[in-house]
Amino acid sequence: MWHVLFYTSPWTVAVSVLALAGAAGTMAFLRRRSPARFARRARILLRVSCAVYIVILVPPISDISKIGEGDRAVNWNPFVSYEEEQSDELEGSYVPLPDIDDTYVYYGAQELSREQAEEARHQADPSDAAYYRYPLAGGGAVWFDSHGRDLDTETRAELSEQNPPKEYVSVHDATEGLVAAEKILNLLIFIPIGIVAFASFSSWWARLCVGPVLSVAVETGQWLMSAGRVSETADVIVNSAGHIVGVLMAAVSAMLVGRLAARSPKRLDR
Repeated sequence: MWHVLFYTSPWTVAVSVLALAGAAGTMAFLRRRSPARFARRARILLRVSCAVYIVILVPPISDISKIGEGDRAVNWNPFVSYEEEQSDELEGSYVPLPDIDDTYVYYGAQELSREQAEEARHQADPSDAAYYRYPLAGGGAVWFDSHGRDLDTETRAELSEQNPPKEYVSVHDATEGLVAAEKILNLLIFIPIGIVAFASFSSWWARLCVGPVLSVAVETGQWLMSAGRVSETADVIVNSAGHIVGVLMAAVSAMLVGRLAARSPKRLDR
């Protein structure tokens, strides 16, 4: 759902990464003088942030009334979202013929094998469309009328001159990459947790465990809500990866600030 709130594009991702890198650098600069004191404040911020993430990510914000009314489901296969995206069948489009009322050409969007095309012929219905066109998996297309018969050369030529509808051409483009965009956004929103976790603890185990634990808590909460949302191991993996990126980003920033302080301590102390 996050792709609705954040338009994921190369530009927005780049701007977000730069902003997060700036935040990591600022935090590294602030914790330089007294890491222990800053860690206490960072842990407070971390607890508040985790609570906010749980409140926002666990319940179905769009419709609270769904809580307890849906099924509980877990997708253990981390690639299931991509497999579903690849296997989704494309819907066709009905295009009215010019100057002929209630007469349509059906443009099938799913590529068919020869066997599937023959099956489609048998399913042709005069009450559905006057003509049918399906792209073939090996290239080309098959045309037939509402009785499953091949079109004559003249009729086929006339229909071929009509441009397929835009929704037929771009129906897959509208959703292509949607899963990837959502996962990228999931990764981005967990980077701040990693940055704050680095400043909160001195132990690398503690720094690296916060994100995965929070992600598991979010997915478990979604499962307990029974709001029809599916808990996915893919989300845990992507969220944890984002958290690790944040930890590494903070570590690199701390190293760079430390080197800069060693070279010109007076300038940083101003």
